[in-house]
Amino acid sequence: RTVRAELELGALDLFEDLSPGRTGEYLVRVADAGRGGRKLVKGTKVEANFVIAGALNGMALYRVERAVWTIGNEGKEAYVNRHGERTVWIPSCIGQVFRDACRILPLLYEGTRLEARMQSGPPPMELNPKLARTLSAKRAWNHRPPVAISIDIL
Repeated sequence: RTVRAELELGALDLFEDLSPGRTGEYLVRVADAGRGGRKLVKGTKVEANFVIAGALNGMALYRVERAVWTIGNEGKEAYVNRHGERTVWIPSCIGQVFRDACRILPLLYEGTRLEARMQSGPPPMELNPKLARTLSAKRAWNHRPPVAISIDIL
């Protein structure tokens, strides 16, 4: 039997290959550059949602909503919603994606949406040191699954 189907391409999302040698190991995409208003530069205080998910199954490895931090100060704890609320960890890979997106499109504003794909993602100790302490030292520092990162700056 033969089955014939007609398909229509609804959208094409292009990523920039920023991996050494253009091997496809690290891809970044500026899905939306923002709606104008305040320009996002190093030192700007932002509120954002981000998800770091497994690239193969889509399961969230680490998710934070409404985190408030200063661009350039990733890899540290920050607050949720406003200063004084509970703290969350902002992985340094979030800052890496932002810096690399600025190389692609230098003018980013509030409302920006960034996406990245990493063949070898951050280890659990970089994602969230508090949670990684429950893992063996070898797994906490060496396990680097492929990940998809999505950042929505509010």
